[in-house]
Amino acid sequence: MKRIFALMALAWVLCALNAAAKPQEIPEGFDAEEYDRLRARATAVDRAMARLEGLEEEEGDGGEEEAVSAGYQFSGAEGISIRSIDSLVLDDKTQVVYGRRRTRITAGERFSLEADRVTINIVSEEIEAEGDVLLTVNKSEIKATRLYYNFGSSEGVAYQSDGQYQHVYFRADPNEQDSDAPSFRQLNENQYLFQKSRFTTDDFPRPMYEIKAREAVLFPQDRIFMRNAVLYIREKPVMYFAMFNRSIEERQAWHFVFGNDNDLGGFVMGTYQWKYHSMEPSFEDEDELIFRSHGDVKYHLDYFGDRGVGYGMQHGYSLNYEKHAGDWELYRISDDDYNVRDDNEADRWIADWKHRSRITRRLWWRFNADWMSDPEIYYDIIDKKNRDDYERGRLAERRIRSSLDWVDDYYLLRALVERKERISRDRITDYAEPGDDDRDYDTDDELTLLQEGLWTDDNNLDDEGIDPDRYSAVSKRLPELTLSTSWLNIFRSPYYYNLNVRAFRNLDKGLNSGSREDDAWVEGYDVYNRLMFFHAFSDDTNLMMKLGAGFGQMDRERYTFDFDIDDREHAEDGIRENGSRLVFTDDDYETFLVGRDERSLSEVQSNFVYYDADTLLTHRFSRSLTGEAEHFIREGAEDSLSEWYESIGNHTARSDLYDYRLREHWIKATLNYRLRYPDLNVILAAERNLQSGSDITPNEIIQQLAGSIRYRSPREVFTIENRHTLSTIQYRAHNDEYMYEGDVYRTSLNLGLRPLHDNWWSNLGLAFSHDLDDDPLEEENRKLLEDQVDEDDTNDDDRYDEGDNRYYAYLEFTTRIGPKWALELRADYEFETSDLNHASLLFKRDLHDGVMNFELDLDDNYFDDRYDDNEDNGNNDKSLSDYLSYRIYFTFKLPDEDFLDSKPIEAALRGRRTVEEDS
Repeated sequence: MKRIFALMALAWVLCALNAAAKPQEIPEGFDAEEYDRLRARATAVDRAMARLEGLEEEEGDGGEEEAVSAGYQFSGAEGISIRSIDSLVLDDKTQVVYGRRRTRITAGERFSLEADRVTINIVSEEIEAEGDVLLTVNKSEIKATRLYYNFGSSEGVAYQSDGQYQHVYFRADPNEQDSDAPSFRQLNENQYLFQKSRFTTDDFPRPMYEIKAREAVLFPQDRIFMRNAVLYIREKPVMYFAMFNRSIEERQAWHFVFGNDNDLGGFVMGTYQWKYHSMEPSFEDEDELIFRSHGDVKYHLDYFGDRGVGYGMQHGYSLNYEKHAGDWELYRISDDDYNVRDDNEADRWIADWKHRSRITRRLWWRFNADWMSDPEIYYDIIDKKNRDDYERGRLAERRIRSSLDWVDDYYLLRALVERKERISRDRITDYAEPGDDDRDYDTDDELTLLQEGLWTDDNNLDDEGIDPDRYSAVSKRLPELTLSTSWLNIFRSPYYYNLNVRAFRNLDKGLNSGSREDDAWVEGYDVYNRLMFFHAFSDDTNLMMKLGAGFGQMDRERYTFDFDIDDREHAEDGIRENGSRLVFTDDDYETFLVGRDERSLSEVQSNFVYYDADTLLTHRFSRSLTGEAEHFIREGAEDSLSEWYESIGNHTARSDLYDYRLREHWIKATLNYRLRYPDLNVILAAERNLQSGSDITPNEIIQQLAGSIRYRSPREVFTIENRHTLSTIQYRAHNDEYMYEGDVYRTSLNLGLRPLHDNWWSNLGLAFSHDLDDDPLEEENRKLLEDQVDEDDTNDDDRYDEGDNRYYAYLEFTTRIGPKWALELRADYEFETSDLNHASLLFKRDLHDGVMNFELDLDDNYFDDRYDDNEDNGNNDKSLSDYLSYRIYFTFKLPDEDFLDSKPIEAALRGRRTVEEDS
């Protein structure tokens, strides 16, 4: 801008020095001297502007009307131009340019000023504009009656100003604005000051809401701060803020939800979110700023009428150039309605923390805690708070672990400590029995009695939920040390070597996870060596072979369980001991039957040796079809503690005690068909356990077939994903008279439809698990059950067993109702138990700056109470309103965002996950 002013001044100087008038016909009304002077100046300007820096003059030549409309325009290489519908006048003495009619000054796309009258001071670089002023700077637009602006200091003032910055609209308050006082000031390039103005993001001529502030400071690309602010809705004041700030680029920090829930009562939930960051020049380029630290913090304060007050905090962070990073969440509630065994457990909480730190270039510290006061706090409180998130899995475990890692280019050193607790009962578990190895997560009194009446006594049942005292430590690693190398190439040959060494001191929970009497520490080490060979037969065919051998030692603190069953109550029929079907054959309760075999810890050998071979062949049949076949076998370690636990059907010991290597013999094959156009992926996989007889242990998979198909149409108008799995599992020991091989079929289907008009879309999910074979012991169990439970108290047809088939359906439908309204319908249903896990109807209203949500939820027990004809439960007199709850909440958004969530969800996620957990 300085350059154009200097050029204009020089042009006028050249005009004065080189003026030479030729004889002309003098128009009527002009004397000769005045006409010659004006003509000379115009000619000099034409020539000077054409010579200097490529500036050109454009003058209309189509008559007087065209000249008036085109006026004078000076444009330069820097993209700066001045255009007027009339001539521009320069005062030689003061170096001031006057635009007496409508004039426009532009500098590329960044700056534009237009007014009826403009005065430009070349020396001070100031502009004064009057009359219908329109100023556009970056993303802001200002309309004013008068405006003063200085290009050199980027300062300016405006009177009676209205305007817009991105999606924030502001206007001078007509009731309080003084015409002699500026309503807008630009203090510098990064700071604007408003006085006695009103602000809104509603683009309607009469906005629904406005915020009136005595003073406001706008920081471009960041936020706006207001002092003495009053919120107006429909032009009526409703709330006062001494201080108020709003982000320009991000969503608002506040989030409120209020409503009513059948379990929570009337509630109000508030969340405040703020982000922080610090930036410093990059080490490579000091002109480039990079994040040194940044984080996201959320504060929660909730009130539930039937539960009490809850509060918490979430924090995701990255510090010191990501040297330290993680996120943690704390939440606590004084729950007045949580009673277990008539014991009021008012204080309920969760503590989750995931963290990693780079101590040195090679040394890392990692920490992971997932801890809670009781196993039902997610179901009772957290899941209901976060309705947009999927429910947490019902795995009643809590865990805390930490490790130190030394990471090198060729190897990894790790020291790990861990404690894991699981809900348990003080009872001996028969892991080989399908109905007994259920991890004891049952909570419902009646279902627990009917489902496990054969093995569980009434003293273990809870009133309102699971007793937190039933948490028992099932895993302790104090510590577990690991040395693992990467695949090391041997003298640039096709051979590679890998070493894995682990030393451990871990806890063995024995057969009674709810008691410490059979606990023992296991100390040992495991050394595993592998040699890999890779060969490419062609561009399409590859062969990879791995040979491994290992040895180790696992010493149990004692090779007895020390059961003292005589001091406890047990069933009188002599079959069940301590609530378990496990049959002991000695008076010390150390030897028991698995099938017809007697098993005892005395069989276990501390030293073990094993070896394995893995062969993988891959081939590309075409550009779209690839396949692979794998054969794997491992032998040895037959008398080790790990093989002993596998032989009795305990597969949880592998994750709780130690991830030991078992005897295996598998053959697997996979075909993968993938097309980019259309977007289609089909996968077929099969695997077969080549072990037989006594080598196949209880609950072990014999064979499995799996297939999946996924298709997405162009622009994802239609999507489908379908998965199928058919598994054959051996239940009970191979020589048990009730042993059988059961086939389990599991499938899930996800369908999504989203037309291009985007006015509605839907997602449908189905998932189910189907047992194709019946347990031969089931009828005998039913007969024994009838002896314990009166026939009038139960109906076998409606009794639910863990081995029964499970069916799930999930539906989501969203549609727009006009430009500002939308409707969402969601339902999640489990057919086998007639359990409506979730059903809701959600109305959304776009409010420009946010979304108002009104949600109706149907209680999960509605169908159970309304259509249960088998017994009079006293609930059939309730009306539909007794099962409905509602919530109203407001979510902030940026005004140019769509008020609908356009991300289609994975429809059958919850059902499919539950089906997989059942396996």
